Amino acid sequence: MQVMETSVEVAVLRLAEESGMPVPHVHAVCEDDAFVGGPFFVTSRIDGETIPRRVLRLVEGHPGLGEKLARQCGQALARLHSVDAARAPEQLARPAGDEPAAFALHTLEPQLQSLLQPSAPFELVFR
Repeated sequence: MQVMETSVEVAVLRLAEESGMPVPHVHAVCEDDAFVGGPFFVTSRIDGETIPRRVLRLVEGHPGLGEKLARQCGQALARLHSVDAARAPEQLARPAGDEPAAFALHTLEPQLQSLLQPSAPFELVFR
C-alpha cells in the first residue's frame, strides 16, 4: 500500500478546510526526521465518534440524531464535490488514460501481493 506523503495530506486537509469541510485545522507541519523519526503535522482536535458500532448506538439511543447525521454527511459530501479537482495536489491525480476501475485495480495489486499468505479467492476476484 502506498503511503501518502505528509505534505500531500496537509495540502488536502487545507484544501478541504478552505472548501468548508469539517476537518481539523492544521497548525504546524514539520518535515525534520530528528523530532519523532519522520515528518508530522499538528492539528486541532475535533470532538466526535468514529467507531461505527458506537455511532449506530448513539443514533439508536437519540431520536432525530440519525437524520441530523445524514444531513451533515450530505452537506460535507456536497462541499467535497464542489472542490475543483485542479486544485488538488498533483500527486493525487490518476495516470492519464486510466479508467477509474482500472486505476482502482492497479492500486490494489501491490496490496494483494503484500498479503502474508496467498489468497486464491482474492487472486480470482482481482483477475
